Amino acid sequence: MINEIIKSFYNSDNQPMDVIHMICENQVVHCDKEQMAEVQNIFSIIRNEVGVESTIEPIHPKALSNIYINNQLVNLIVLFIRIGEKDQLFSQREAQNLNIDRCGIFRYIYTHLNKKLNLKTLSKTFYLSESSISLYVKQVTGLSFSNLIDEMRVAKTINYLLYTDFTLEELAGILGYVDASHVSKVFAARIGMKANEYRKTYQKVSDICKVRESQKAYAIVAYIYRNSRDELTAKSVAKNFHISVIDLHQILMYEVEKNFEDFLNYIRVNQSCKLLLQSNKSIIDVAIEVGYNTEKTFTRNFLKFKMMTPGIFRNNVTYQQTGLSVDAEKILTERGRGQKPGLTIERG
Repeated sequence: MINEIIKSFYNSDNQPMDVIHMICENQVVHCDKEQMAEVQNIFSIIRNEVGVESTIEPIHPKALSNIYINNQLVNLIVLFIRIGEKDQLFSQREAQNLNIDRCGIFRYIYTHLNKKLNLKTLSKTFYLSESSISLYVKQVTGLSFSNLIDEMRVAKTINYLLYTDFTLEELAGILGYVDASHVSKVFAARIGMKANEYRKTYQKVSDICKVRESQKAYAIVAYIYRNSRDELTAKSVAKNFHISVIDLHQILMYEVEKNFEDFLNYIRVNQSCKLLLQSNKSIIDVAIEVGYNTEKTFTRNFLKFKMMTPGIFRNNVTYQQTGLSVDAEKILTERGRGQKPGLTIERG
């Protein structure tokens, strides 16, 4: 009815108008404080005009009440459409701003692949809406956001397969997979062949074709991993590879999303997990074996990466040969509720 009233009485110059379509284009709009006050005022006027149905007092229609109410409804519709148009313009400006940050967005995704990335995180980081980022990723790559994450992770896995001798279990720990079986599953789904078969085939091709990629970054990662139990420092590693400490940190941030100290501690904590579960060694002995000098330093870093102490981890987690992944958050939540922590092992 309101649509017909607008077309009949308010469209004096007979311009083509489809109010219903305009509303359908923006079914939800976001009001600022002034717009919200205006909307609330319109509803308040309508309520005062028609009364409240639940009250006992009889309602006496006011002069020209229908015209007055219809005017308010028209005002509400016009306001809704105008706010929707502003939202559209804002989204278009966001899309233009994406051109400035496009490299930064994809670089950020690639360097944080071992974390639980989502559009909400990117939205907060780049001050852009989730829908704008999702649309941009789709336009540039032809992939959805989740598929892009999988493709990037597989691409990174390929490089490590070709340029290091890491086992799949070691790769899982470095690249953020659950375990070796998770690596195999994701890799086979994307590439169509097993990870180890790919490694054997394409390493032979590289040797035959004399392909020599720059492998320093992978050599650095492998060196830290293989020597994590030694007294390593960023300065000593950088000197060993004839680079500066700044270059070392940049390489590691790009390859493993961690600086030197975090990556070294990450490796040590992961290696300590098996020792805690597969041996009866004391916590201080485990700490020393993986490279720490004190139990206090070991516990502090264990808490940082596993969100629980080594003792709680040992008492509440069991080891499986296929690899292990602890849902620490669930254990801590149960502890907070006064429940006995449960065992949570996730397999890829």
